[in-house]
Amino acid sequence: MNELQLIPNPDNLPNAVTSGYQQQNTNIFTIQTGIDTTEPYDNGNGVITIPAGGVVENNGVLFKLAENVILNKPNINTAYFVEIIDHGNGNASFGLVTRPGAWNSGKKGCYTQLNRRVLNWVSTGNLDNPSNTSYINHWNLKGTYNVQLPFGFFYIQLRSGLGAMNLDSRNPTKYESFDFIYFNNKTKNKILKIGGNGQSGKTSEGWQGFCGGGEATEFENYKTKNTPFGKRNAGNTNSTHRTPFISGTPFNGWRSPTDTLDTLTLEVRPVNNGFGNNGYGNDGGEGMYSLPNIQTSDNTFFTINGRDTTGRNTTFRLFASGVNSVNYNGGAGGDGGSVMLDGTEGGYCEIRGITWN
Repeated sequence: MNELQLIPNPDNLPNAVTSGYQQQNTNIFTIQTGIDTTEPYDNGNGVITIPAGGVVENNGVLFKLAENVILNKPNINTAYFVEIIDHGNGNASFGLVTRPGAWNSGKKGCYTQLNRRVLNWVSTGNLDNPSNTSYINHWNLKGTYNVQLPFGFFYIQLRSGLGAMNLDSRNPTKYESFDFIYFNNKTKNKILKIGGNGQSGKTSEGWQGFCGGGEATEFENYKTKNTPFGKRNAGNTNSTHRTPFISGTPFNGWRSPTDTLDTLTLEVRPVNNGFGNNGYGNDGGEGMYSLPNIQTSDNTFFTINGRDTTGRNTTFRLFASGVNSVNYNGGAGGDGGSVMLDGTEGGYCEIRGITWN
């Protein structure tokens, strides 16, 4: 097998040109293949600047930037790649394209279908038509992964674990996302961490707890936000109404104390509810009976306008014959995604290749 071919080192002996200078030129050419020392940057307002002094190799020819180059983006919010347009007379210029072409392992760079070299760089902005990319792989279980990629440009979509975005939710359904363009020209493992989903809130004899927060997902130095847990009311009480007997006597005292009102319904209203936190659930507070449409006359009695047993309008003094408050703990909040076990359902990462339009 001859998978690797020797490149002879040059010498300084007075031999044939091919054994000296030509070998030296071969070494130099081999080293310079794919070189790109340009330093383009996007100012965020639609202007790309490439400072003078950079060197880039294009189809075996080296070009050096003699002056600063200014390129205006057709759309500020779109991501652009910079291609080299060789005019064939020793001069070349730059142009903007929305696709980088494919990586050429022989030329050590990305080349478009017009055989134009693209710089190892992409501007800020969103990828144009991201659906027109090629699927490579995806991950959706909580855990840390070593990922290896071929060389070239990639469109990577990250989604955090599920949470609630501070909304009224017992179950996690929301996520944070972060999509970006990634250029790879190094043979090393990339670290991917898929965040865990927040857990649903627990139920109790009182109100249901809120869901926990979702954990961030990250790839190398790119990372989503954590998804906040639920914070508002979530669910209803399991026992919403009780009907203890309430006796009533006329407030002016002219009726007999044995006269009574019809039985009233007292509603159970929870004071606090369980809520989820990143990693911890907290119980809600107690609930209490409330007396709808009844006004408090003092610390002991309630009064209500109504009709007595003879049909006359009167004001009654009311006594609750049962307990007028009750403890109903809210359900515990769901655990956050950070404490979920590896291998459980979590966030999401999908990697897609970017080549042609």
